[in-house]
Amino acid sequence: MKTTTPMTLSTFNEKQIDNQLNKIVTFLQTIYPFLKEDTWNKCAIELRPLKRDENAKYIRSYNTWRLQQKDKDELRKFLKLINGEGYCIYYSTFAFNYQKEVKTKNGKSMQKGKVNNQNAVFTCILPMDFDDITADEFLKEKEKLQRLGIETMDIFTGHGFQSIILLKKSVYDTEILKKFTTLLMQKGFKVDSNISDAARVMRLPFTFNSKSLDKKNKYYQEGSREVIPVCMSNETENRYDVVEVFEKLQTMPDILENQIDISELQTLENIEQKPHLNAEKKAKKIEKKELTYYREQVEINNLAEKGTSLYPTVPFERLPLAIQKMLMGTKEGIRNDTMLFLIPFLKNTLGLSLEQIINVLTVWGEVCNPIIDEATINSEVKRLYRYDIEARYGKYTPEMAKVYGYLEFEKFSKEDKVILPNMLFDNYADLPDNSIRIYLAMHIAKKKQDISNFTLTQLLEIVGVSISTLQKNIKPLLQNQLIIKKRMNRREGEGYEYYVNPYFNTADGFTMIPIEVADWLLKTLTGSELKLYIYFVRATGNLGGNCWESQKELAKHLGKKSQTSLSKLTQRLHDKGVIFKETKCIRNVPHTVYHLIDLKMEAR
Repeated sequence: MKTTTPMTLSTFNEKQIDNQLNKIVTFLQTIYPFLKEDTWNKCAIELRPLKRDENAKYIRSYNTWRLQQKDKDELRKFLKLINGEGYCIYYSTFAFNYQKEVKTKNGKSMQKGKVNNQNAVFTCILPMDFDDITADEFLKEKEKLQRLGIETMDIFTGHGFQSIILLKKSVYDTEILKKFTTLLMQKGFKVDSNISDAARVMRLPFTFNSKSLDKKNKYYQEGSREVIPVCMSNETENRYDVVEVFEKLQTMPDILENQIDISELQTLENIEQKPHLNAEKKAKKIEKKELTYYREQVEINNLAEKGTSLYPTVPFERLPLAIQKMLMGTKEGIRNDTMLFLIPFLKNTLGLSLEQIINVLTVWGEVCNPIIDEATINSEVKRLYRYDIEARYGKYTPEMAKVYGYLEFEKFSKEDKVILPNMLFDNYADLPDNSIRIYLAMHIAKKKQDISNFTLTQLLEIVGVSISTLQKNIKPLLQNQLIIKKRMNRREGEGYEYYVNPYFNTADGFTMIPIEVADWLLKTLTGSELKLYIYFVRATGNLGGNCWESQKELAKHLGKKSQTSLSKLTQRLHDKGVIFKETKCIRNVPHTVYHLIDLKMEAR
């Protein structure tokens, strides 16, 4: 039984970091087999650093959806950040939905990148924590499992042991750890009762237990810099069916009163499982009774896939389900109501131009049964568009609700958002990077500080550039009529004021960015990074999404001469956590996709 002894906290050299990286990658790919795949997985895992030394800096969790070379490079950077510092590192027992917005009981958004009970999706392991236990005591606990024919991966944590049962399939029951730990305690195992929810994190091997550096911890040793290496005590590749594990445990005599109804755990209907790997999932033929849970989600995914293909100018997969259903065709009787709803929605909520709206509704007319011809669509859209309806969407009638279901509008509100007219993108390639910075800063100040007219002094303050840079980069904005200048008092020879041009062709549409996100971007990104990110927002729709444009096309739209410089620029946005840059091979041809990351938590 391998254990370790305390050692003085030291800094790893490059070779030692590489060795640590390789061991951690092997461990993570063992407990989460899907990390081996060269595909984008829907769920992420988390490595969470908890600082124990009061002088250590706060570091965000490391998240990954797979462990290919780029992901390993990011993990190496993470390991260098904690290198020689006083942290304890933990891994999430559940893979989770990174994109899901989760709120606390007080209504505040929880931090992205951390697993919790609301975003947890599945686990591939059954973990046990034997805390404050000697090696001999732990061996007795381990022998109980071995007598049942169960082998475990074991980790020495510094003050005890953690054991892991590897599962054959991913388990989607977020109550499984509670059931498992309760059953273990019922059978007399000396496990920590806290391992009972999907938000649980466990200590990562090949790191350090640094609790002795934490003044608030019972293991604190004043003046000491000793930490305990966390190591693997036993390894195994044996995997088990989750029901099989519970059945074997149930054969043991009860030590505590019966706390769990094992009959609930003996059917696949109650313990939902899927193959670990996407390739296995596709090949597996799921029986009808196992399919019930997924039917609705599969239907939604198919709808989103088809809609994305039909409507490339619309962020289809991010639209409410009811609007997705509308765009897939409308029956007779509610067509006029649907059109009256969609035109202001496409115009005032998504910011589409008149031409784009006609294109979208022409496709909609073609998928209606019977078909609505293109000429009718063209005529009706232009007729209704002339009314210049200012509402974010039309009336959602009871008849429409019966057909399409409940519709949630809150996330489409223009409140607390910067509204950029799409005339900004007419000559976007010719606008200098700092011109975009000035333009965005004026919009933000107008929203947050209620300032409409700006002197040069005020602009210097909100933009944060030199007077020469400001004067040079404000000229293109004036030439493109994005901003206007006027003399404050001609008779007294006063200087000019500048203001955002409030008049623009509404038929061209607009692009929205939440005000707090825009402010955070202005403070965080350079001029060139900011210009690229705003283009991404425009290219993917106001609701965000994924951009598949080639580097050549991006360079053209941003006015960059070199694709190499564009590649470095996108990598900087990736490194700053603003986008996720991913390369996929489609028919043996590499394609890069840029995923826009939700920045609301960053901006708070």
